[in-house]
Formats: sequence, structure tokens, C-alpha cells
Amino acid sequence: MIVFRTLRQPSNGSTSNGPHTVTASITAMASVATPAPPEFSVGMNNSESDNSQTDGSPIEEINELKMKSVAKTPEQTNRRGKRKQDTPQENRRTKNPATNQKPIDSYFASSEAARTPRRGTDNGVARSLQMTSNSDQSNDNCGITPLEPTTPTSSRPKRARPSPTNRSTDCQTDMTLSQLELLEAGQVQKANAEKDVMFRQNLRLEMELKQAKELAGSFEDKFTRCINLTKNMLIEKCNHEKREARRRSMEDRIRLGEWSSSYSVCSRDSEKWLNGQAFITLEDREAQLEAVKKKIETERKILSRRRPPSTTASGSSRQRENALSLDEYNMQDMILKNRSKALKEDEAEINYDRDKLHRERSLHIREMKRIINEDNSKYSTNVELHSRYLLLNLLGKGGFSEVYKAYDFEAQKFVAIKIHQLNQYWTDQKKTDYQRHAHREAEIQKIINHSKIVRLYDRFEVDINTFCTVLEYCEGNDLDIYLKQHSKISEQEAKSVIMQIVQALKYLNELEHPVIHYDLKPGNVLLADGSVCGNIKITDFGLSKQILDGDQQDGGIELTSQGAGTYWYLPPECFSRPNGGPPIIDNRVDVWSIGVIFYQCIYGKKPFGHNQSQQQILENKTIVNATEVNFPPKPSLSQDAKDFIRSCLIYRKEDRADIFALASHHYFKVPNRRPAVPRNPPGIFNENSN
Repeated sequence: MIVFRTLRQPSNGSTSNGPHTVTASITAMASVATPAPPEFSVGMNNSESDNSQTDGSPIEEINELKMKSVAKTPEQTNRRGKRKQDTPQENRRTKNPATNQKPIDSYFASSEAARTPRRGTDNGVARSLQMTSNSDQSNDNCGITPLEPTTPTSSRPKRARPSPTNRSTDCQTDMTLSQLELLEAGQVQKANAEKDVMFRQNLRLEMELKQAKELAGSFEDKFTRCINLTKNMLIEKCNHEKREARRRSMEDRIRLGEWSSSYSVCSRDSEKWLNGQAFITLEDREAQLEAVKKKIETERKILSRRRPPSTTASGSSRQRENALSLDEYNMQDMILKNRSKALKEDEAEINYDRDKLHRERSLHIREMKRIINEDNSKYSTNVELHSRYLLLNLLGKGGFSEVYKAYDFEAQKFVAIKIHQLNQYWTDQKKTDYQRHAHREAEIQKIINHSKIVRLYDRFEVDINTFCTVLEYCEGNDLDIYLKQHSKISEQEAKSVIMQIVQALKYLNELEHPVIHYDLKPGNVLLADGSVCGNIKITDFGLSKQILDGDQQDGGIELTSQGAGTYWYLPPECFSRPNGGPPIIDNRVDVWSIGVIFYQCIYGKKPFGHNQSQQQILENKTIVNATEVNFPPKPSLSQDAKDFIRSCLIYRKEDRADIFALASHHYFKVPNRRPAVPRNPPGIFNENSN
């Protein structure tokens, strides 16, 4: 802080009339209360030297001012200087006063230096004072005069302004050392407290993590025990079902019959069916019925010979002697008629029992084959595949695949696993073709998401020659088993099944790349609810075809796998080779199959090639010559249903309806009911009525 004060000499006895100038000591105070050494001395004019010892001496007043400047008030000590932001020319940085002291003459070097003050070097001295000191330098009568003579501006070189990068980065503070120590101690204490809090929090989180791991471990142990318990219960139930199935099969072998292997010189091992006790009993009943029938015919002939004379136009005397009376003849004739009627009822019952036994024998033969295939399968011992699926019972076996009922431990539900096995004796080309077909089947089912089509869940490999596809499992049997059990179903039940099949096929043909099932038959229609009155699902896309953009020819694709499929349900174009090339097929192949399935559901038999083998169908050209469908008189069928079946079984593919036309057939439309005519309430009469 720099203090200037001007003193005047009293005028008594003085000859000088002008003011007397006194140069005060200038002291720069640091932030700590330490007096700086004086750099200026006090001088007086000659006219004032005699009065230096009088009252109010300038020396004493200067010393007093010096002590006042040294002692700062607490408000000044705690007051912090703020940088001025008004103009860019003002000082923005204050150096430490203790290290920024200058001689007084540097502030009065020249008027040019006063006009252009250097930033940060005035140490708090106001520019107005500098300008005043420079302007008063030429006047010796008043103002402040430095002890040392000033140097002209022209003789002193200008001091270069330091670059910003070379400026000191020290900052000034009004805090004392003790306050800084207290501040640092407080920060350290706060940091230690935060560290302690974080340490305790870390310990708590570690403890919670440990408890969570222990809890997760206990849950994992419980889950493992539950999985093992579920696995053991499923295996136990599966083994019980296998034992029951084999027990029933042995009973059915005795009741229905079994295959017997025989060996002859002309032919190798051959199998012959031996009827069981039920068929033997049925044959005895048929023999007895035939004997009774013959007896009734004999008695009828004898009775006709003993007719009364009045009933015969002419007769011998012998006939007259053995003739019965009219009443006796009528009574015997009535007895024979009643016996013939009872015989017909017994014959109808025997026919019903025979049909039932044949259906049961078909199921029995199918079950025997399933049991034999299950016993010969290497997956029959409840193998766990992919560390997730537990195989239970064999559902069926195809040409190169087996379908098992399995349990998914992750999804906690039953699934159907189709195991594809490649024969190790196949050629590489045949293996590649089979893998391509299986991969195409999986890719087709992967993009399908419809409630009437079995979904594909997963696909994985077992070994180099085996891979599996995980499919949706349906509790009920297929339509083929149901028809073998019940022979036929009603028209409304068949209509419900066909409508669902048509909706599923319509969805397949609405995809970006339409799909032809090509192997649609009752065995590939699953009854999800176990009855034809519920939902159905279509399965087995092993022979399906996908129509790609570059494969279309005349609205269809070439049939490269001619000869595959089930011949009873394939249309005539699949058995022909126009111009020596493969036939062109489209979704009307499935339309033909729908017509055959509908006909079989109603009448209990196939419209073409019934009771014929596939070899006989090829040799006799049964399907090639199937130009017209015939309907039996019984059971009765509505005309709309017959029109629907005819539209499906049209011989020429070009004239046959496609799947979209079939979906909009009038047979599926609900007839509009006529609104009921409201009756006049009582008490209200028509004006036009008399």
C-alpha cells in the first residue's frame, strides 16, 4: 500500500508564500503484517528546515502514517481481492506483494510510461497517482519529489512485456499458514472419512455378494435336485409305460395274433400271420352262423313241399298226404322268417366284430412294429441329448429317422425329437442329398409360425452321421390311427378337419416363397386334442417343396423326386413324364390330397386304389386312370360336400381348383339365416287386416 501526504508550513515568521512539499515514505505491504524497509528518505526545502522540531513535525507524522499502514484491520486481512472484468486493459492478476516491491522512481520514470502502464507491475498503485506524479514533476513548489533524479525517457530502454507462457502461475491468498494447515488437515480428515465410508460400503457389498453366491449355490443345488428328481420320475414312468405296452402287446398277440417266421427251401425267411383267439372265435361263430343258415334254407325247402293243397296250383297225391294245414304252414313259415331275421342280425354283428378286430389288429401290428423298433434302437435307454433333452418313448420310425417323445429340462415341457441317421454304408453323394433334404425341411419349418402347423424349436448334431430336430409335441394320435379305430367319421367332423388343413395350406402359399407339402395324408395330420372335434396340426415336411423366384416354370416347379411320397394321395400328374421330362407341380398337388382325405374320412376307404399296395398302383396305373370319382349310396353326403370333393379330384391339373379357390369354396361359407319375423304383440292389430 502506497501513502502520499502533503504538509504545509505555518506562515508566522516565514518569508515563503508557496506550499512546502514533503516526500513521504512509500511502503508495499505483503499479506502478512511484516513492515518492508523504507526505500525513500524524507527531505524538506531550505526554507522549512528551521521548523523541523516544532509541533506537528513532518517526520513524526510520516512515522505515524507508516505505523498505520503496517497495521491492518481484520476486515482488510480477510478481504479477498477480486479481479476486475470491466475492461481488458485492467490488471487481471496480482502478484505477491512481498516479492513485488520497486523503488519509487520506477513509478515516475517518464510520462510515456505513465500513459502506458504495464499490466501487473503497479502493485496496486492507481494510475491517477502516477499521472499526477508525472505531471507534478516539473513543479518544485508542491507535490512529491523522489530523492533520486529521474532519468529521461529517451535514455531508458523499454522493458519488453513477458510472454504469457513465462508468467508466474503463483496465486495470492489472504489465508495464513495456520489456516492453510487447518484446511489441509480438514481435507485429509474428510478424505479419510470418505475412504472409511467406502471401505465399510465395500465390506458390506462383499458380504452381500457372498450371501448372494451362497443363496445362488443353494438354489442351484435345489434346482439340480429337482431336475434329478424329475428325471428319475420321468424314467420310472417311461419304464412303467414300456412294461404296460409290452404286456398289452403280449395279450393282443394271444387275442389278435402275431407274425410267424418260416423258412423254406424255395424262399428264404418269410413271415406269416397267425390269427389269435379272437379271430378263431369269430371264425367259429361264422361257421355256426353258416350252419344255421344252411339249416334254415333246408327247412324252408321242406316247408315249401308241404304246402296246403289250396295254396298249390297242382300237386301230386304224395304232396297232399304230407301237406300241412294252412295254420300249421303259416306258423312254420313265420318261425323260419324270424330265424332268418335273427340270423341276419347275428351276421351283421359278426361283420361288425370282424371289422373291429381288423382295426384292432392294424393297431396291434403297428404297436408291435413300434416296440420292435424301440428295442432295436440305440436310444431306447433314456439317453440325454445335448445336455438338455431326455428321450422317453419311441413315437414312430420312418425310412431314415426316428421320432421320440422327450422332455426339455430348460423349457420344462415335452417335445418331439426327430433323430436323422445316415447309413454308414451310403455313398457320399447319398449322404449329401439326405442332409440337403433334412436341412431344407428344418429351414422351411423354421420360418413357419402358424397354429395349425407343428413348430420347430431347435436343431443340433449328435455325431458325424446323426443330427436332430426338436419339434412341437402333440398329445393326441394322428388321423390315420383315429380312422383305423373308428373306420369313418361324420360329415361335420370331417368338414372341421378339412377346413383347418385348408387354412394351414393357404398360409404356406401366402409366404414370400410358397411351400408345397407334397406328402399330405392322415398320418401327417395330428389331432392335438386327441379327437377330430378339436384342433389339428400338420407335420412332416420331409418331402415339401419351396417355390423360389428362379425355379418357377408355368406357375410351378419341376418334380425332381418323382417316385417319392404316398401314392394313394398323389395326383395323376405326379405319375406322368410329359415330353420325357419331369412333371411340373404346384399347390394343386395338396388340393388333390385334401379331396382324398375328405373322401376317406366320410366313407372309410380311399377313392382310388383301396386295398392295393403301392406296387400294384404303379403296375395297374390306378391313379393315372382315375378320371372320375364315385360316391357310395351310404353314408349319405350333402351335395355341397360332393361338389367340394369333385373340385379337388379333377383329373386335369389346369381345371383343378388351387388352394385359394378352395379356401373360398361355398361349402365353407356359413349360410345366412333368415331373420325371424317379429310377431305383433298382443293388443296391436295390423291396419290392413280385416
